[in-house]
Amino acid sequence: MAEEIKMEFDFTPDPKVLIALTHTPMKPLDALCELIDNSIDSFNAAKIQSTGEVDNPIIIISLPKKKDLDNGTGVLRIQDNGPGMTAQNAENAIKAGFSGNNPYDSLGLYGMGFNISTGKLGNQTTLMTARADETTYIKTVINLGRINQTKNYHLPVEIITKSENRPFSTGGHGTIIEVTDWWPKGNDNFGFVQKLGKYGGNKIREELGRRYATILREGKIKILVDGEKCIPFEHC
Repeated sequence: MAEEIKMEFDFTPDPKVLIALTHTPMKPLDALCELIDNSIDSFNAAKIQSTGEVDNPIIIISLPKKKDLDNGTGVLRIQDNGPGMTAQNAENAIKAGFSGNNPYDSLGLYGMGFNISTGKLGNQTTLMTARADETTYIKTVINLGRINQTKNYHLPVEIITKSENRPFSTGGHGTIIEVTDWWPKGNDNFGFVQKLGKYGGNKIREELGRRYATILREGKIKILVDGEKCIPFEHC
């Protein structure tokens, strides 16, 4: 009788699969809205979590300046004052394809949409998140080019003490997403973030006022773009 031999296959996808996600068709404004939706989901999650409902929920968006885009520099930043995430939830949130049984427990609503939208906008995404009852906040950096080069999915995580001169001060909470390192010529996503920039702050505020008219009109959540509020669209 032949001896039974047991073995395992390594089913970890090649990093090129993660890169391939960024080639999914998507409009620049839709990519931005995907990240806004994540913040809105976090506010909804807070209502049923032990942290409780967030007071004065707000989403602050900072667009890269045109001159920075022209120079290949600048930052697209989305910040909210939601409940923030634990280390486990943050890991799940950035894991492509992750989906928890209860998305409000795990914030697995990030998932694919987060990977696709940030990956289309730029090569590098920094995530920072803090809980109100913690004295530290979490920071990790997703560099798609480096992941593809090293074939290593393990991301270093910094645990940083909150302070007044840092993104989160004592008692601070929420999540910050920063996208940088725009794709160069020759990449399928070259010019993607530049298209978003061409909308301009006024047009983006107008479009967001249409897409999120209901929640903006109810006054439950505020959305600011470059320091100015998005005004809910009023139907005739």
